[in-house]
Amino acid sequence: MPGPVHTLASGAVDSASVPAVTKVSPNLRAQTATGPISTVADVVTFPGAVPPFTVVGMWATPNARVLAAGVPTISAGATGVCFNVIGVPTSPMTVLVSDPRVTAQ
Repeated sequence: MPGPVHTLASGAVDSASVPAVTKVSPNLRAQTATGPISTVADVVTFPGAVPPFTVVGMWATPNARVLAAGVPTISAGATGVCFNVIGVPTSPMTVLVSDPRVTAQ
């Protein structure tokens, strides 16, 4: 399903609605006005506050048809998995805010 692409780290949230702090992305070239387009290879970091103390998130369901540098991109319908400090999955990660001017499928 087409939807706006995810660009800002703070646009991703865990199940406790805690926004992400940063994202580490291999994509440095494909950008929108708000920043680099997120890809499935991104690692999203959280502040580790509020139970379940999520610290890292990884995307699980990327776009099927749009690639950035050969890696599938992330849009508003994407979900991921959050992990705590010892690597145990804690909750799903979802996109809350995305770039409304760029869509992908």
